[in-house]
Amino acid sequence: MKAAVPVPYIIALIFAVAVIAIVGYWYYSTGGSFQQSLTRTECNNLAIQYCQGRASDQIPESWTEWLDQKGKGACANILGITDENQLCENLGLPIQ
Repeated sequence: MKAAVPVPYIIALIFAVAVIAIVGYWYYSTGGSFQQSLTRTECNNLAIQYCQGRASDQIPESWTEWLDQKGKGACANILGITDENQLCENLGLPIQ
């Protein structure tokens, strides 16, 4: 009697490994966060933090560089502003 090769189980195992690899890559590519969407309120709060930090010379980076360092680069597009002077003036916190 010849031993049967469990082909369906091997295929299921290969499929499971592929799914785990895809989910792992997705998690890695999103910077370790499954939550990708930012709200306008979150971006406004980040903008206020940025402008207050710039006003007190605690943040030397530009708006887009600062967002990229925090992994929140999408906020520049959500707010529609990439120029930090215009951003802070709109919030009533002009950079000196």
